[in-house]
Amino acid sequence: MLLEAFELEPILEKLPREISSLACYGQILYIGTKQGHLLVYKIQPIQTLPEGGSRKFEVILERPCRQFAKRTVQQLSAIGELNLLISLSDGCINVHDARESSSLQHISTVHNTQNANLFACDLQPKGSGYQLQLCVSVRRRLQIYDWRGKEFVLIDELAVPDVCLAISWSKKLLFVGFRRDYFIIPTSRTGKQREIFNSGNSTVPTITKLSDEKFALGHEDGTIFTNSEGRTTMKAPLKWNDNPFVLEYERPYIIGVTKRHVEIRTYEPSLDIQAIDLHKPQFITKSGDAIYIASTTNVWRLVQVPRITQIRQLLEKKQFDLALVLAEMLDESDDEKVQLRIQWIKNLHAFYLFTAFDFKTSLEKFYRLETDVAQVIAMFPDLMPEDFLKDMKFPAEIPVLSGPDLDNGLKELIEFLKKKRVDVIKAKEKKEKITSTAIATGRNPIDNPVLLHQVIDNNASEVLCQDKSKSYILHKEQKYSDLILLYQNKGQHKRALELLYKQYVKARGGRKDQFATIRYLQALGRQHLDLIFEYSQWVLTDFPEDGLTIFTDENPDGEGLPRIQVYEHLRKTSEELGIQYLEHIIFVLKDESTEFHNQLVVLYKHTIEQHLHDYCLSLEGSIPVPAGTEPGDLGAMRKKLIDFLKLSEHYSPQELLGYFNATEMNEERAIIFGRLGRHDKALEIYIHALRNREMAEAYCEEVVEKKLPKRTEVYLKLLQTYLEPPKPPEGFKPEPDLSTALEILDKYWIHMDISKVALILPPDTPIRGIRHYLENILLQKNSIMRQQQILRNLYSYEFLKCVHEKLSAQNKKISIDYDKTCPQCMRKIGTSAFVRYPSGDIVHFSCYDKNNLERR
Repeated sequence: MLLEAFELEPILEKLPREISSLACYGQILYIGTKQGHLLVYKIQPIQTLPEGGSRKFEVILERPCRQFAKRTVQQLSAIGELNLLISLSDGCINVHDARESSSLQHISTVHNTQNANLFACDLQPKGSGYQLQLCVSVRRRLQIYDWRGKEFVLIDELAVPDVCLAISWSKKLLFVGFRRDYFIIPTSRTGKQREIFNSGNSTVPTITKLSDEKFALGHEDGTIFTNSEGRTTMKAPLKWNDNPFVLEYERPYIIGVTKRHVEIRTYEPSLDIQAIDLHKPQFITKSGDAIYIASTTNVWRLVQVPRITQIRQLLEKKQFDLALVLAEMLDESDDEKVQLRIQWIKNLHAFYLFTAFDFKTSLEKFYRLETDVAQVIAMFPDLMPEDFLKDMKFPAEIPVLSGPDLDNGLKELIEFLKKKRVDVIKAKEKKEKITSTAIATGRNPIDNPVLLHQVIDNNASEVLCQDKSKSYILHKEQKYSDLILLYQNKGQHKRALELLYKQYVKARGGRKDQFATIRYLQALGRQHLDLIFEYSQWVLTDFPEDGLTIFTDENPDGEGLPRIQVYEHLRKTSEELGIQYLEHIIFVLKDESTEFHNQLVVLYKHTIEQHLHDYCLSLEGSIPVPAGTEPGDLGAMRKKLIDFLKLSEHYSPQELLGYFNATEMNEERAIIFGRLGRHDKALEIYIHALRNREMAEAYCEEVVEKKLPKRTEVYLKLLQTYLEPPKPPEGFKPEPDLSTALEILDKYWIHMDISKVALILPPDTPIRGIRHYLENILLQKNSIMRQQQILRNLYSYEFLKCVHEKLSAQNKKISIDYDKTCPQCMRKIGTSAFVRYPSGDIVHFSCYDKNNLERR
């Protein structure tokens, strides 16, 4: 157990009825039972505990409702803002008045929800009031309701793939859990239902709303956190000792109820906080800071330990992140006192990072917190005088720094002092005092800018002098690895890289270690781009595959390099390296920029052209093999290009077409023409340049299947290409291929417009050649005509039905006698304007208008 965040207080023990549902609001606790009873308790804290008393809460039975339902009360929800209690009992949704003055008077029953198994409410502020929406699961349908004063009005009904076992609202969306899957379902039919992920073998899905933008979903591997769009927000699920079947959120804690106990955890940071053993807990409900847990016969209340006590425990265990969260939640009237406490915790966190040798993070935090410079310098050995240190006491013992740890620490100290020096100079110019916070006791922070400036300059000079002497000694003793590390820690990267290159050149005939330079360059960020390009050149020239990893290995700094500049650098070295880098960022990193996709096509083409001329000469009049199946590197590279042109959605075909106009790469040109929607040009290439009817037909099928631009006329273009072949440059006019065109017409007639086919076919086309086509067209037109006749008759029937209903409504007589009263204001109707509802109820027009305004 990390800390005791909650205490368990018994509320009810050994109830004579079996608990089936739980809800609460304010001090009121509602308990539904399996026997159909509803027990209403008032739970209020005991201000003064009697001597020897152990109970902290007074429990008063307000209203026992034994006739609340005939069968089990399956679910309860208390909407205190509207004084409503919503229940799922007797197989449908019921609404009761929850005001204290009312004895849970029944308001309405939602009869359409018969056989419901679950519901979820959503209450949102609207103007000066609230909007209450209800989602009810009925078999494999979700019903959406809106509360309109005294009843729920059905807004929409949605079909779902399975019976819902968990529901939570997210604005206009619903998070829904089924037996094996989680879905996001819009509350209107216009939206598309979308699966989030599979819940695994877990039989009970759980959905917990942490905020409007964050949700926790149960999974067999733990709890997965998502945003309001269903995208996961954490790399790994939150693990539990035993997967809970119900969750509740009390910031910053997530409370999970399992078969044997209650587990309490946090997810940011992910910590196992506390486990409380209970006998078969089943239910949990929360309102404000009141959290109730129940088994079938007992009810307990979780009471949070004072946050100040929790913060002390967390600081003792060095859990600073969670301590900061709790400190920011403190409800104290003295805001300045809270801020000082938060400042102290942050300083303490920075101090313990220093003791863990994380100097960079620690000193960055000290700078942001404006921690006293002298006290920070005092944490390093031999920098501050003994007299200054003798009365100073830090929160814990500072480790003795030496070797690489001291070098790393001094490097970060220099950066810290540089930034503080700028701040102090500004304060001197404005004649302001320095505001600092303390991490140590026994010595006040320095607030005089002049004195502080002197302290910074003296110590910065001392650190630099130490570095120069170390550099001379290491060089003299030929400890080059240590010297390179020293240069790196001081930020002298050019000197380090120059030394690495010299070591590489010196290794004549011996083992040449290019990987030391590669690792060093990978660690540099975009601010050192010129150095990376300069010193990667020799690696790329001598070891191209290894050198490429400088820019492609998965590391945060390498990923941050500007890709266009990296590509230009690699392409100048070698087109092969340019191709490999583009393939990495497109296929691995999923880069979708048009420029990179275009460049990869151009590089593929240049590489192919280097081999294609020699291949054509080697044919000596024989027929070439299909593109992409040529022998050697040519076939492999050409297959890459064809596949990329077909699969990529991000290159610009208009820009690339100019590169392929005067080439023998016909297959590639056809694909690009197809992307531009110029199907006539693509089909001319397949039919007349490549003489391949199968490829032309496959092209048409692909255009229709993928719903590409101008797909409705692609088969007509195919027919036209055979009937009207293009004129070659020599001026010889080729003959139309009528027999093949008629075969195409007979095979794909369903995709062609008869009026346009008639314009294309030659006037002397024999009728016997198009007989089958004409028969199919006539059958199709006849079928369409019959369908339209059926539809016309159906519409006529529907029209007559509506006319009959209108006449029936107009024939109804409304009789207003002297005693007729308005059910809303209980006054007589008389000669006043009135409104008649479809149910037959008659009310004053003013009462109807007033009721509509309240609903809005």
